[in-house]
Amino acid sequence: MAEPFCHTEPTTPNGRAFVAACKAGDSAAVDRLLRADAALRAEIDAPWFAFDAPAVVAAAQQGQVDVIDVLLVHGADLAVRSRWWAGGFGVLDHDDGATAETLVARGATVDAHAAARHGWLNRLDTILMTEPSQADRPGGDGQRPLHVAASPAIVDRLLACGASIDARDIDHEATPAQYAVDTRPRVCRHLIDRGATPDIYLACALGDEALTDRVLAAEPDALASRLGDCRHTRESGKAGGHIYRWQLRGAQRPLQVAHAFGHHGLYETFYRQAAPRDRLLASAWHGETARLTRLVAEYPTLVSALEEADAVLLVRAAWEGREQAVCAMLEAGFDPHLQDHEGQTALHAAGFHGFVSIVRHLLERDPAPPLELVNRYGGTVLGCTTYGVRHSWRNDGDHGATVEALLRAGADASQVNMPTGDGGIDAAVRQSRSTTAGR
Repeated sequence: MAEPFCHTEPTTPNGRAFVAACKAGDSAAVDRLLRADAALRAEIDAPWFAFDAPAVVAAAQQGQVDVIDVLLVHGADLAVRSRWWAGGFGVLDHDDGATAETLVARGATVDAHAAARHGWLNRLDTILMTEPSQADRPGGDGQRPLHVAASPAIVDRLLACGASIDARDIDHEATPAQYAVDTRPRVCRHLIDRGATPDIYLACALGDEALTDRVLAAEPDALASRLGDCRHTRESGKAGGHIYRWQLRGAQRPLQVAHAFGHHGLYETFYRQAAPRDRLLASAWHGETARLTRLVAEYPTLVSALEEADAVLLVRAAWEGREQAVCAMLEAGFDPHLQDHEGQTALHAAGFHGFVSIVRHLLERDPAPPLELVNRYGGTVLGCTTYGVRHSWRNDGDHGATVEALLRAGADASQVNMPTGDGGIDAAVRQSRSTTAGR
């Protein structure tokens, strides 16, 4: 099976072993495979890794310098980029400064994106003096250097050379200020000071009451907006979703954002002003059971009247591992069988990451759980869970216990693709198949 978001995979056993060894950081195995296979050496820069990346770019993103050195010995190209449709990434397009410096010493070329990302102001000056157009040149995901600027000083230098302050990238359709709001708030504030267009999500994430007042004065309905629907976060449907889906800590509405970023005074102020639906969604997302109970008692049809895009909040809470929120929503009457745009139910979402406590809550409170319902990719809940053994990026789940809970609930083990990558899970699935066959 190909890596997530990868359109090409190796066709030979050695190729598949090469991918596995690179992912594991096993430089000795990588060296051994490349020495033994001339055909594999010829494909050393093939885009076999996540987001259509070649091995050297994938290794750089993981800080695997030993693997990189082996790849270079066998002919890997430090200038190669991923083949991602929205714009390729190179070996310096990651946030590990020490690895980046090591790669520069190995001969990697520093462009304006790399200099901006790593805060290399002197290197950026040198680049822009000879080629000022690099200040606004699209790179990975179609981002401009301003999207990754590490400091206000970098921002100022790029703007002085003509960078577009509100330019949107291709994959996530977002501005530099929107990209910076979570991990680089100082840069985000500086961009706003320099004239970037603010929005209510950004203002709530920063906890800036004056900025929220400014936004609401211009857009009185902004507080009731939903991520993806308002003009600041509108999504074309052709790309990877607005960057706020990753930058706002799972929140999708302004109220949720204020709470997620710890601005509880602002949250309470807005909560009092918000419509019942928005208070319901905020209380549900944050697991405020008492408030949720009061709202449902006062407005008995509030949950059933939710638009589907809001009702699937239960799926998102399960995906994010928000156990208290899931329990509160189940008590309030959210539908555990509802599927999101990918066909995922809350069980699929929790199973993928191995969130066994959430899976148990969903199973205990549903007399007929949707165990055999398939998502858009053809996966049942159990299939989604076993796929997550290899592909979930979370480290706080327990896929083994989750599989056991699903098998006890009656999930069909025959639909699991073996091996799953976990010997214990494989044994449990084989036992379940044997038991079922013997009936």
